[in-house]
Amino acid sequence: MISFFKKNMLKQKKPLGLIFAMNEEQQGLELHITNKKITSIANRSFIQGTLWGYPIISVVSGIGKVAASTTATTLINTFNVDQLILMGVAGATDANLRVGDVVIATELLQHDMNAFPISPRFVVPLINKSRFLSNALLNIRLEHACKSFFENQFHQEVDNETKNQFALHQVKIHQGLIASGDQFIANNEIIKQLKHDLPDLLAIE
Repeated sequence: MISFFKKNMLKQKKPLGLIFAMNEEQQGLELHITNKKITSIANRSFIQGTLWGYPIISVVSGIGKVAASTTATTLINTFNVDQLILMGVAGATDANLRVGDVVIATELLQHDMNAFPISPRFVVPLINKSRFLSNALLNIRLEHACKSFFENQFHQEVDNETKNQFALHQVKIHQGLIASGDQFIANNEIIKQLKHDLPDLLAIE
């Protein structure tokens, strides 16, 4: 992650927006933010600062699509952010994924969007789209940053007990479709059905 900011984001002059659904997802990264300034808007704390030499704004949005979208809108309209990264945990829907693997979204979809018969399942009415593409260049930079972390810092940041507990010995990076929704999916039958309907689906968050 350090290399992402030092090597790949230096040409980007506007602050990078970092969104987390839960405090637990933000805590580790927040420790590295310097020159902090906190602005409270709509019960959210927007942390402006510097992360490894690069200006960022980090915020916990809260859980759910509405919370994420209103937080993203605030980052764009109030803080002039034009690139956003949402980071956190997700559940695997693909047999090739293991605990600890990183999934970078090339496409995003709402798995609980269903306006049938107005629109087909998954399709958002009015804009007539179900899949939303992420920024290809940003994805390349994120992949490079993840590779650099696993090659240079992973063994320093993660102790052997944790590696053994979660079998984090061959962590891999994947890119593909991630689905979002306003519910936690803990039912295998639902996961199987989503995978059947969306064969290229990698993860649900």
